[in-house]
Amino acid sequence: MLQLYVQQVEQSCLFELTTESGQRLPAQVPFPQTLMVLYEDWRRAYINFYQAQPSFNREDADDNLRGKSGGSGTISPSVTDWKGRLVEAETRLLYDFNQWLRSRKLFDIRAKISEVCRQYSPHKTVNLFLICGSPELEKLPWESWEIGVKFATSDPLYISRIPNNITAPPSPPVKRSRPRILAIIGQDGHLNFQQDLLALQNQLKPLATVETVGWEPGKSISELETEIKQAITDEKGWDVLFFAGHSNETQMTGGELGIAPGEFLHIKDISHQLEIAKNNGLQFALFNSCNGLKIAESLINLGLSQVAVMREPIHNQVAQEFLLQFLQNLAEYKDVQESLTAACKFLKVEKSFTYPSAYLIPSLFRYPNTQWFRLQPSGWRELLKQFLRPKWYELIALAGLSILSWQVPVQYQLLEQRVGVQAVYRNITGQIPQTKPSILLVEIDEPSLVAAGFSDPILISRVYLAQLVNQATQINRKIIGIDYILNTPQPEEDQILETALNRAKSLDTLFIFATSRGTKPGYRLWTLNQFTTHQTWQGDTRLWRNGRFMTLLPLSTEERPFPLSYLLALAKVSSESENDLFLQKKPTELTDKLLKNWMQPLGITQIGYGFRQYWLHPITDFSTPAQFVYETISAQDFLASQPDELQQKYSQSVILIIPGGYRTAGVNSFGEDNLPPPPAFCYWQKISQSQESCPLFVGGKVHAYLFNHFLQQRPVISVPDLWLIWLFVPIGKGLNILLSKYEFSREKLILLVTGGTLIYGWISLQLYVSVSILLPILIPATMIWVYTVPNLINQTNFKD
Repeated sequence: MLQLYVQQVEQSCLFELTTESGQRLPAQVPFPQTLMVLYEDWRRAYINFYQAQPSFNREDADDNLRGKSGGSGTISPSVTDWKGRLVEAETRLLYDFNQWLRSRKLFDIRAKISEVCRQYSPHKTVNLFLICGSPELEKLPWESWEIGVKFATSDPLYISRIPNNITAPPSPPVKRSRPRILAIIGQDGHLNFQQDLLALQNQLKPLATVETVGWEPGKSISELETEIKQAITDEKGWDVLFFAGHSNETQMTGGELGIAPGEFLHIKDISHQLEIAKNNGLQFALFNSCNGLKIAESLINLGLSQVAVMREPIHNQVAQEFLLQFLQNLAEYKDVQESLTAACKFLKVEKSFTYPSAYLIPSLFRYPNTQWFRLQPSGWRELLKQFLRPKWYELIALAGLSILSWQVPVQYQLLEQRVGVQAVYRNITGQIPQTKPSILLVEIDEPSLVAAGFSDPILISRVYLAQLVNQATQINRKIIGIDYILNTPQPEEDQILETALNRAKSLDTLFIFATSRGTKPGYRLWTLNQFTTHQTWQGDTRLWRNGRFMTLLPLSTEERPFPLSYLLALAKVSSESENDLFLQKKPTELTDKLLKNWMQPLGITQIGYGFRQYWLHPITDFSTPAQFVYETISAQDFLASQPDELQQKYSQSVILIIPGGYRTAGVNSFGEDNLPPPPAFCYWQKISQSQESCPLFVGGKVHAYLFNHFLQQRPVISVPDLWLIWLFVPIGKGLNILLSKYEFSREKLILLVTGGTLIYGWISLQLYVSVSILLPILIPATMIWVYTVPNLINQTNFKD
């Protein structure tokens, strides 16, 4: 942006160019008095031409002009070629004007302007804002300065004007869903100002709300003035004020507007109303009338952003032609500066023969450092364009979050914390399922092993297992699971365990042994045949991502056995429905009692496996406290207790013997069965036992949670972050578009987005409890903030 101040001091003119960086270039040149003589010659020829043309429908003087000619337009009967006289006067004026501005003393100023033009070429235009220090200088056609000719630059240079004195501050624009335009239509005995209104409605009504106020037969002048003032101060506000009719310069009242035949309204009389309209969002005013310099200066002085006027009288047909071209460009979403420049260019290039010198009349005034007004596109087509035209930061955020959410370790960590938050929510809201645990975990922990004379055994003692089986048999437990891989023979001890198993089987007890994949592909660790002669099932102990995702049923048992936890649940359900008949059946014969669609991977889930993703794969719900899922007892205490005592204290029909966290517990490597505790599990432990450190978490406890899920038939389906990111793209984009169209204070916007984030978080937490759907919170919420933070940063969106 460049600003040029021009001040006449006696016979000289002082020029000062200020660049955007603050650089100042002064110059002083003589002011040729012949320039004003040439201007008056041109003005006389201009007025006489437009008064004298019979082709303009009337031959009688002023009445074709939208204002007073100033008394200098007396038609001489001896002059018949006013057009030739006008063209000659224009040529002389513009030649001397540009020759003056090509003065050697203005070389540095012209060079700097040209340098800035080339610097911003070809992507940006350069604005030169002109401040004239005297009325004589204001009248000159500064918009026709041919600076690009001398310096061989064709880069667009827009010249706009700034009044010499400005007192009132501007108001920021108000965001509206649809621009609002107030048209004040003056009245004349014969000029048809309704053509202006028709052009306004035809060109802009599809894009903006156009409302009209004006004189009608039978309406008094006082009523009309009251109606105009009320319309200007409408609390809905206006973006554009348009006037069509007669207007004139006045020194003391800021100009006058012809509102009815012979009646004028002074700008001073409506200055208060215009100030209210400015505070309600009025940005731009267009006066398609004559002699508007004082009108423009008055409105800019009130704080209006931009005002377009005619500096001289203008013929009615020229005003209509100009307006049509201006509105057509404005309807193409060009700003008012581009639209006015294009309209003047049309008059100069296309209509120079019909309307000579008309292109020199319009001028655009601007309040310093305000945004050029333009109509903003609206409607579903524009919304679609905005949706399909993301901003650079939106693309970066979308790509970054998509890549981030694709990473399994990131998903894993987010899931851990998300379920932990769910546990807190359950506790705060009291939505804890009050279910009685259906399984008893007998933990062979390190104190139990030490008490039995073992220390970190690589293979569990079969004799010790036999003692546990005998104790479980004495308390009449019908379903016993053993979370140990009994695939390696121990000749001295296997017979003792086999005897204990056979004794229990004779009492109608079902044993479910553990099996697992080996270290080699396709190799599986099966329980020794001598332990699985009858009344035994074998369940897979495989855990997905340390048990954070449920182990689902295989699509075919040839692929792998049913999960250990599922077999425990199937055995319990079958025992309750068929008594002891289920003991003689295979699991595949009983699956109809428990098999549900969700227990096997969905088609989209299987596709996700190919990309190493867990799309819609149910998760393990650790947000439920452990005491409502299982009960535990150490193997040492289990063996030391009397059967009657155990029978009275524990009522579970299913017992699962598990490793209790000693160092060597694992299938293919030491410590494999010892898992990092889930945050939700740790939270409940701290709440129930006031423990600062979280106890060790083992695979057997995961099996107990999975057993509970299968038994309750309550899977928690996790919606992938990636899906919600792409779902939130149109939501975030729509919210961004909405915020850009309406007025919001910074506090309201922060409150709106923060409130929306909290509401979404609450909905996500409650959906988990109510319908067992886990919606991620952090990454989708981040996506919303990505779209709204730019509105927080861009202060032009706010009205303070």
